[in-house]
Amino acid sequence: MTLAKYELVVASAEDIGESDRIWFPKWLRRYAMSFRKGLTDELPVNRDAALQFSRSLLKSGAPAWQRWQAVRAVEYYRDLILQR
Repeated sequence: MTLAKYELVVASAEDIGESDRIWFPKWLRRYAMSFRKGLTDELPVNRDAALQFSRSLLKSGAPAWQRWQAVRAVEYYRDLILQR
């Protein structure tokens, strides 16, 4: 799943807010980079990966609401794109 395709899905999503439409692709890009994977590869999404990502955001000083939004972006990718 490319990031561009994810951005299209998010941009037209009616079940998330405007802020999420803007930030979800940014968070997913950062999540993808945490795995050193290209943005055209399917990203691994599991509990451990999400925790690792959230902890890396905590370590970098991201407030709780940003970490929550970032994890929601990954969940959105998992649910709507990977359909898992």
